[in-house]
Amino acid sequence: MIVTELYHGQGLGNQLFAYVVTRMIAHKRGLDFGIIGRENLGDPRFNDKGLYFMDLDLGKEVFGGSSPPGGPPTKLPDGIENYYVEHRHGLHTDRNLRTDIRLTDKNLFSISDNTKIDGIFQSEEYFYDQIDLVREWLKVKPEYEHMDTNGENICILNFRGGDIIGNAGCWLPRSYWTKAIDAMVRYNPKMEFAIVTDDVEAANAMLPEYQAYHENIAWDFVAIKNARHVICSTSTFACWPLWLSETLEYCIAPKYWFDHNRSQGWWSLGCSIYSYPSHYMDRQGNLFTPEECRVEWEEYKKTTNIYEGDL
Repeated sequence: MIVTELYHGQGLGNQLFAYVVTRMIAHKRGLDFGIIGRENLGDPRFNDKGLYFMDLDLGKEVFGGSSPPGGPPTKLPDGIENYYVEHRHGLHTDRNLRTDIRLTDKNLFSISDNTKIDGIFQSEEYFYDQIDLVREWLKVKPEYEHMDTNGENICILNFRGGDIIGNAGCWLPRSYWTKAIDAMVRYNPKMEFAIVTDDVEAANAMLPEYQAYHENIAWDFVAIKNARHVICSTSTFACWPLWLSETLEYCIAPKYWFDHNRSQGWWSLGCSIYSYPSHYMDRQGNLFTPEECRVEWEEYKKTTNIYEGDL
C-alpha cells in the first residue's frame, strides 16, 4: 500500500495534488492506496466543509500512526514500513533566489511498497499522461454541476486573495489583470468579465468594475471548471477544475507562477509549467504558450547555476 496524509489547514488544491499523486503511484504500481486525515478533506477558506460535491474513492482505511502537519511522522501507520518525502535529497531551494524551484521528483514512482509519502506534488508530470483517468477520479456529482459561467462571451477571473495578499512573488497586481483582460478582449471583442474568488472584499478592492462571486466551494469549483474562458491567479484550487475542464477554450495564467512578480527567468515551482493555459503572460503583457515556456526554461537552466549541487 501507498499512503499519504491530508493535514489540517491544507487548501483543497494541495489536498487534491496529494490525493491524485498517491493514487496514481498505486495505480501504476498495482498497489493499494490509503488516505490518512480524511476528516480534513475540504478547504479551510470555505465555511462548508468536506468534499461533498465529489464521490472520492479514498482507498483502504489506514490505522495508527501520528505525524505533525507536513511530517515527518513520529510513528508510521500500522503495516507501513517506509517513509518518503518528495525531493528527500534536496528541495531545490536556491540560496540566492530564496524561492522553491523544485523540479519533478523522478524517484517518486519507484518507492517501495508499504510507504507513506509527504510532499506538495505539484508537477503535472506525475499524472498528466493519464489525465482522463484523473477526470474520472475527480468527477463532480451531477447535482452540483451548473453552466452559469459557460457563455461564449463570458470570461471568469479566478482571483485569489486571503493568505497570499502582499506576497512578493505571487500577489498579482492590478496591471496583471488589466493586461490579461486586454489580451482576452483582443481574442474576443465581445467578452464580458466576472470574478470567482475566495475573497470578495479583496477582489472588490483590486477590480471594483467587475462583479465578484463566492457562493460555496462546489459552485466556485464548477464555475471555473465549466467556463470557456479563464484568467488565472496563482491558485492550486483553480488548477484542478481547469485540468478537469471539457469546455475550456482560452486561458491566461501568470508566467513564472509563484514568482511572477520577481522572476528574471526562473520558475517557482520549477515544475509548474502546466498544460491547461493557452498562454502564460509575463509582467509586460507578452503571451507565451506552455511549450514556449518549457523551451525557454530549459535554456535558462543551462545558462545559470541555480541547480548547482542539487541535481
